[in-house]
Amino acid sequence: KLPVENEEVFEDILDITQLLNKYGIQADRIYFDKFMEKTLYFGEAKVKLGSNKDIDEKIMKLKPILPGLEGKKGTLRMDNYTEGMTDFTFELD
Repeated sequence: KLPVENEEVFEDILDITQLLNKYGIQADRIYFDKFMEKTLYFGEAKVKLGSNKDIDEKIMKLKPILPGLEGKKGTLRMDNYTEGMTDFTFELD
């Protein structure tokens, strides 16, 4: 077990990396803000996941979207996800 200042961060990192592995997704970086909301980085593209609510569904829906983000610079907004949602906003930088 690794020593960490905030045990919740460690558990969240473990959960998100397991989900990324489950769906065969390789993120460049995972960022947690002060509210513990998550953002994944894929090159110049960011994916704002937000809270842990529906995190499995968000990651599952991200898988087919990722190829379309390749080479783009901006933010995919998944932080406002609700069950059954299929359309997400991509904000160009």
